[in-house]
Amino acid sequence: FKRGGNMKTLESVSLSNCSLTGTIPSEIGSMDQLKQLWLLGNNLKGTVPLDLMKLTNLEVLHVEDNDLEGSVPDGMCDLENLTSFAIDCEEVRCSCCTCGKK
Repeated sequence: FKRGGNMKTLESVSLSNCSLTGTIPSEIGSMDQLKQLWLLGNNLKGTVPLDLMKLTNLEVLHVEDNDLEGSVPDGMCDLENLTSFAIDCEEVRCSCCTCGKK
């Protein structure tokens, strides 16, 4: 994401089951046209970045079946267009998420 050039116009990113490791890059928060982000089924660690709250057009966020932890940032559930948000509820606290299965 850091060296990928200008990705601000992307509306959908699907990187599910790609054996991704590391953390969810905060740079995704600058992709202001993003409507769908699919990162499920990887080996991502850490927390849901605060910068994802900048994605005001986001409709779908699926990050279940990873190794995330902590809490979803306050206000993330208030994103106006977010209709589908799936995460592993056993490891991550989230009041508006659909729980994935591990």
